[in-house]
Amino acid sequence: MASRSAKYPREFRELAIRMVKEERARCPSESTAIGVVSKKLGIPNPEALRKWIIQAEYDEGARLTDSSWWKFAKKSLFRPHNVVIGVAIAVFGGLGLTYSQHWIGLDRSQPDLQVDQVTLTPSAVASGFITPFKVDIKLLNDGTQLAAINNARLVIQQFAVIPQCASQGGFVSTGSYAADMPTSPRQGSVVNIAISQLVDAGGADRFDLLLQTPIKSDPLGKIYLYRINVSLQYNSDENPINVGEVLITLPLGLAEGDGYFWTHDIASSSAGLLSEYGPEFPSLKRCLIANSRSINAILSQPGVRTPDIAALRSNLAY
Repeated sequence: MASRSAKYPREFRELAIRMVKEERARCPSESTAIGVVSKKLGIPNPEALRKWIIQAEYDEGARLTDSSWWKFAKKSLFRPHNVVIGVAIAVFGGLGLTYSQHWIGLDRSQPDLQVDQVTLTPSAVASGFITPFKVDIKLLNDGTQLAAINNARLVIQQFAVIPQCASQGGFVSTGSYAADMPTSPRQGSVVNIAISQLVDAGGADRFDLLLQTPIKSDPLGKIYLYRINVSLQYNSDENPINVGEVLITLPLGLAEGDGYFWTHDIASSSAGLLSEYGPEFPSLKRCLIANSRSINAILSQPGVRTPDIAALRSNLAY
């Protein structure tokens, strides 16, 4: 089967890569530049353009390692002989030696980001508006260079729409807010958020990702449940730090008694529901049990979660 790259001629791919390099100077991150160029050239999937760039960089590195100069350098530098340092100085000079040490991995001066803590704050209703779901990330830089975080990459691992089967009142109306998380994503869908954070060498930093949906008020009262992987790109797109898996619910959380899932408590008092809903009770029960199965399928997987979500799984019945 032909690759996706085969759909585009080599000249077109080279043009796109050059445009990204030019656009990068005006954008906060390479991901943003890729998005801009993809839109300009009509490339439907920006990730395809990212792969072209990675392949081009790999090919350039392969050409370097196959060159006569590189073969001579490897032969001279990596021979187990006392003349190695003398050859390096003779070929490169003092400054060239510093660069060569960096290329062969002797220069360990670099940023080293570590995830210190991830804290979640669920969405809530405040003054008639829904606040975003907040992912609070705390980082430590154990390296010896400044780390410039330029992008947060969110990969959707699992997703479920939880409809409201029965309601005790009207669904809360909300104001207008920014659209971040898709409401009908495929598994593996990616959400990129431009970041502009600096972490000093030996220092620490803390910032929030505010996640929302474009839906102001769903008349059916749906809740969107995601399990996502969060990673941060810094200094270059080749050095991501994995924050881990996170479970989020939008636009609000899943609360017992709001008609979203079937629990052991509800099962033990189902006679009251039968009396209240009459002939509609069987379809209501099927809806609640189906939701409980969908919720459990995601909650059974690893991921940081709010205390309410963590306590929910043990009470689900299906």
